[in-house]
Amino acid sequence: GKVRDAEDGDANAAAKRHCRAAMRAYDGAEAVAKAVASSSAPEAAAAALAADELIADVALSKAQLMLRMAVDAFERGDSDSPEEKAPLADAEAAAAAAVTAAEATGDPGHPRVGIAVACSADVYVAKAVLAAKGKGGVGDGAGVLFADGLYRNALQRFGTTKPPTAVASDPDAAAGGAAPAHLRLVAALAHAKYAAVLRASGANRAGEADAWSSAALKEWDDDF
Repeated sequence: GKVRDAEDGDANAAAKRHCRAAMRAYDGAEAVAKAVASSSAPEAAAAALAADELIADVALSKAQLMLRMAVDAFERGDSDSPEEKAPLADAEAAAAAAVTAAEATGDPGHPRVGIAVACSADVYVAKAVLAAKGKGGVGDGAGVLFADGLYRNALQRFGTTKPPTAVASDPDAAAGGAAPAHLRLVAALAHAKYAAVLRASGANRAGEADAWSSAALKEWDDDF
């Protein structure tokens, strides 16, 4: 009733405040890191590399936050308000910026780049879901198709181009195509998301989806 609606409204308002606060914190961290990275002071030279990595990590965090805010806005039904103008377009731009920042650290094959690419894939998944609900986005399978390619791009950087048949703690981890131990949870999430995209691609890819989903479950439960 009215009490529940009021509680939901208060929760939504609080969530917005928290997201804005987080974004301000990310903006502050990014500004400091960029100042260090561009400094000509000799004492800043040693910190420049770490600053570039921080810039990349903050860019990714901002992209993930913007995507979460965009999805929340659509779920609340207030995505047409001036405050929430083109939320998914903003998230898409932020994800692209995160990929650029990650690549700028010097290793385009680094897993950090893969995580940013996967965030871009997440944006297209959101667009596909919204299109299916009649709320705009990318329909006619295009969103799913783009997400498929981006997830595969990310998986290459995690070292899992095929569904792993082993986990990092197994003696035959390498032979089974397992992701490295420090990437196992990131890989598990990416594998689960890719499985969902494969299922949305049609019944002809159900077998692939099952293989990736099974791998994700095993990786998530792998306890070191």
